[in-house]
Amino acid sequence: MARPRIKNLDQNIIHEVMEMSYEGGLSLLSTKKIAARLKISEPTIFAHFGTKAKLLLAAFAEAWSLAPVDFVLPGEDGDEESYKVFREHCIGASENPLACRYVANFMKSDYYHRYFEEAKSIMKVFWDKVTALIRGRDPTIDDRHCEMLATIFVESAVANHNSICDLNLSQEECYLRTLYECRYYGFTYLLKNHR
Repeated sequence: MARPRIKNLDQNIIHEVMEMSYEGGLSLLSTKKIAARLKISEPTIFAHFGTKAKLLLAAFAEAWSLAPVDFVLPGEDGDEESYKVFREHCIGASENPLACRYVANFMKSDYYHRYFEEAKSIMKVFWDKVTALIRGRDPTIDDRHCEMLATIFVESAVANHNSICDLNLSQEECYLRTLYECRYYGFTYLLKNHR
């Protein structure tokens, strides 16, 4: 007897990737284990995604769309409005731990470095915003340094949001304020010392 067709199989597979990554990290993830947990064949996964790398990138795109990661900087006068936006993103991150963890796990993996251009295109809007901030602060910066600093800022923003998944935010206002200020001072310091 034929197995009943699973609705939204791509979404189920991607969700399983995020779930397993959350449980044990990306290094222990295998298409065999995913197939076993979903009660499908391993070739079915490859038929839908082509390769394991494409599957992990598809999961990264899905997680990125769900993880409320943004790069918000205080204004020169300690802009309270931008802190509220930052705090909102952090609370969103704590409410979406599966997506935030997957984004962070993927960006710590070899896949991120091997498929950097693909990952960067998934993060395009965010990446462009960070690049614009850098060029806005230092219009003379060359492309190589701009790319290097954008990479640092994007990866640190993701790490910040991932760290918040473990916190009880109702008791961590001080932590969020410190994180927000560190982001600003870190940004300013790196821009001054990038040459």
